[in-house]
Amino acid sequence: MQNSKTVLEAHNLTKTFGDFQALNNVSLDIEAGEVVCIMGPSGSGKSTLLRCLNLLERPEKGAIWVDNELIGYTPKHGKLIPLGSKKLASQRTAMGMVFQRFNLFTNRTVVENVMEGPVQVLKRDKKASYQRAIDLLSKVGLEDQAKKYPSALSGGQQQRVAIARALSMDPKLMLFDEPTSALDPELVGEVLKVMKNLARSGMTMVVVTHEINFAREVSDRIVFMEDGEKQLEMPTSEAMNSDHPRFKKFLDAVL
Repeated sequence: MQNSKTVLEAHNLTKTFGDFQALNNVSLDIEAGEVVCIMGPSGSGKSTLLRCLNLLERPEKGAIWVDNELIGYTPKHGKLIPLGSKKLASQRTAMGMVFQRFNLFTNRTVVENVMEGPVQVLKRDKKASYQRAIDLLSKVGLEDQAKKYPSALSGGQQQRVAIARALSMDPKLMLFDEPTSALDPELVGEVLKVMKNLARSGMTMVVVTHEINFAREVSDRIVFMEDGEKQLEMPTSEAMNSDHPRFKKFLDAVL
């Protein structure tokens, strides 16, 4: 962790889907340069938490601030009024999101995928955006694939393009939703290597993952969830040696 500036604050997030309570009063603060890994069994609320942080899912209760800016709402006459889609989209650019599935535009080349956000959303110069996209592709080891279409790439390469695309928006933090879970085992390492380099460069990251070794090596803090609630939250070294019975059971199962 590089300093103690709080980049993200999420307070008392609650989210239901019908009768199912996906999140129950979950709070999370993320400091600048910090890497936080969120773990837990399937259905524990990990991905819902991540999707609520950038309002891909809107929680019924709770509030989120990024760099002290309230996300998704504006205060008016003592009430919180939901923002329109255009303003919300602008706020979302502060948080780069990398999904399990790569969600690349199949009809655009790799470099066009990475340029799309800066040109269309941030209205940046096309030539400068192209050069920036090439630089980011070089950063993830794919500069030589720039003119290819996603279908010509492996899953690991497509996920690295997705990371470059998220970085192209100059986010204040990166959210990763099980970024290696859809990959063949031999392709996982190349994506984790890029993520490790990002972490070492000081990028603030929230990572939903089952990759225990990655968490042990890279993260500052572990959050363990079950039944839509935080069951454990502590520095990684302490968490890995914790005698918390449910987390120990989870680690044993994953390892």
